[in-house]
Amino acid sequence: MNQDKMKALATELAKDLKTPEDLNAFSAQLTKITVEAALNAEMENHLGYARHDPAGHDSIRPHKHNDGLTPLKKEQLYKKTLNS
Repeated sequence: MNQDKMKALATELAKDLKTPEDLNAFSAQLTKITVEAALNAEMENHLGYARHDPAGHDSIRPHKHNDGLTPLKKEQLYKKTLNS
């Protein structure tokens, strides 16, 4: 973002700031939004896909204790193995 756009945005946002408390609240909210955006960008870069992106769905590893089968499917698979 260039300097002129940032100044215009700051001027627009500053119109609603009337007290030091308003400035403090705005500053805290802006810091929170900025940090969250940076962390999300870092995580996206690390994972190689955006949050909620279907491209990342298949790359999720199941937990070691969870094989993804329901108890009923486990039972059916067990019976099928016994009958083979």
